[in-house]
Amino acid sequence: MMGTKPLRDASFPSGHSTAIFCIATVLVLAIPSSFILFYSLASIVAFSRVYLGMHYPSDIMIGASLGTITALLMG
Repeated sequence: MMGTKPLRDASFPSGHSTAIFCIATVLVLAIPSSFILFYSLASIVAFSRVYLGMHYPSDIMIGASLGTITALLMG
């Protein structure tokens, strides 16, 4: 970890992961051929939260699932 201290009150699930996977899902529904691009970018954002010590892997997995499911239900 890059010398940063984890937040004491980091949220569960990761809000960043929830938002980026929701956006990625909406974009993939609009442009299906962009699946690899948008989900790769979303995965990088989610991984960065763990890398920087802001979240546990379970936080980003639940956030990604929640964002994807929400976009699918609303679409």
